[in-house]
Amino acid sequence: MTSPQSAVRRYVAFVVAVALLVGVVTLVAGPRAEERSVSTAVLTGALLVVGLILAARFPLRLTPKTKVHVDTAVLTIAALALDPWAAMGVVAAATAIHEAMRRQPRDQAIFNTAQTALHVGVGSIVFHLLAEQPIPPRFLEVGNVAAVLGCAAAMHAINSWTVATVGALEVGARPRRVWLSGIWLDAPEHVAQVAAGALVLAIARERPWVLPIVVVPAALIYVSMRRGVQVQAATQAAVEALASVVDLRDPTTAGHSERVALRARQLAERLRLPPPEVEAIAAAARVHDVGKVGLDPAVARKGGPLNAADWDQVRRHPVVGADLVEQFPGYAFGARDIRHHHERWDGSGFPDGIAGAAIPLGARIIGVVEAFDAMTHPTAYRSPLAAEAAVRELERGAGSQWDPDVAMAMVAIVREEMSAVRSPHGATRERPLPARGALAGADRSTAS
Repeated sequence: MTSPQSAVRRYVAFVVAVALLVGVVTLVAGPRAEERSVSTAVLTGALLVVGLILAARFPLRLTPKTKVHVDTAVLTIAALALDPWAAMGVVAAATAIHEAMRRQPRDQAIFNTAQTALHVGVGSIVFHLLAEQPIPPRFLEVGNVAAVLGCAAAMHAINSWTVATVGALEVGARPRRVWLSGIWLDAPEHVAQVAAGALVLAIARERPWVLPIVVVPAALIYVSMRRGVQVQAATQAAVEALASVVDLRDPTTAGHSERVALRARQLAERLRLPPPEVEAIAAAARVHDVGKVGLDPAVARKGGPLNAADWDQVRRHPVVGADLVEQFPGYAFGARDIRHHHERWDGSGFPDGIAGAAIPLGARIIGVVEAFDAMTHPTAYRSPLAAEAAVRELERGAGSQWDPDVAMAMVAIVREEMSAVRSPHGATRERPLPARGALAGADRSTAS
C-alpha cells in the first residue's frame, strides 16, 4: 500500500513535469502577446519578479488573525501582459526566490514553484486564445473582458485543484471531495484581485503616469492598516492577559478561560457556523470572565454558599466584562455574548433574564462550554465530576438551562472523545478534510 509521503512525492514530480511540458509547448507554439523590445521585456519581467516577491512578503492584514496575500493581482498582470512561457518563467523565478527567503523545505518549494507557474501559464494561454487581439491598446473591450474572466477561472481552478490534491494525499482523503469543499472559499478574493490586476495593467498601458499617483496612497493605506492591526492585536493580547490574571486569582480556575475558548471554537465548528462567527465566539469565550476583575477576591474564593450581597457581585460580572471589551474593535460582536453567557434557556438566568432564541447563539455556546468545564474541574467547594457524569448533567439541563441543540452537540463531542479514548486503536472517525496541506503554500489567502 502506498504511503502518503510517497504519494505526495510522486504527485509533486507530476506537477513539475506538467509545468515543464506546458512551458516548452508554449515556447515553441503558444500564443503571443504584443511585440516589444528586448529591453522592455526584460524590464517588465524584472518589475513583475520584484512585485511578486514584495506582494508575497507583505500580505495585507485585515485583522490580527486574518491576512490576505495580494500576489494574485500581480500574477494576473504577468498572465495578461506576457507570453505564456515568459509569464511562467517570471512567476517561477519569483516564487523560487521567495521560497528560498522563507527557507521552505525543498519539496514544498519545488511544488509551490511548479504549481504557481502552471496555473499562471494555463491562465495566460486561455486569455491569449480568447482575446480578440493580443492585448490591444483599448484593453477593456468586451472581448478582452471575457478573456480576462476565462483567465481568472482557469487560474483559480488549476490553483485550487493542485493545492487540494496535495493536501488530500497528505491525509489520505479524496482529492475531488477536498477540492469541491474548498473551491469557493477564496473565489471572491480571487475575482477581486484579478480585477485589480487587469485594471492596473490597463492603466499602465493607457496612462502610465497615473500609476505613481495610485501607488503612493495605496502604500500609505497599507502602512496605516498594518499599524491599526498591530494596535488591535496588542489591545486584544492585553485583554486576554487581564482575563488570565482574573483566572489566577483563584487557583482552582487557572486555565479556565483558555479551555473554554478552545471548547467554544470546537462547538461552534460542530454547529457549522461561518469561520468569522467561529472566530468571534472563540475570542469572546477567551475573555468571557474578564468582568470578574471587579469581583471581591474573597467572593471568588469563598468555600461555601454565597449570600445575597455575594450574588449581586456575581450577577454583575457579565455586564462589567461586556462594558469593558465593547470599547475595542476586536470584540465588537463578542460583547453581547459575554453579557449573556449566564442567561438560561428558560429565562431564569442573569443579568437580563432573556430566554430561548433571544439569547445570542455565541452566549448559548459559551454557557454550555463554561458549565461543562466548571463541572469537570475542581472548585473551592466541590470535587470535579467525571466526563460521563457531566454529560448526563448537560442532557438533564438541555431545554431548561441550555439551548437543547447546543447542549446535545456538546454531548456528542464529549461522547466521541470518550469513545476514542476507550478504543484500543484510537479514534476511528473519518479524518477532517484539510483546508490546505503542508505543501499548500501557494494558496492565496490565509486565516492565521
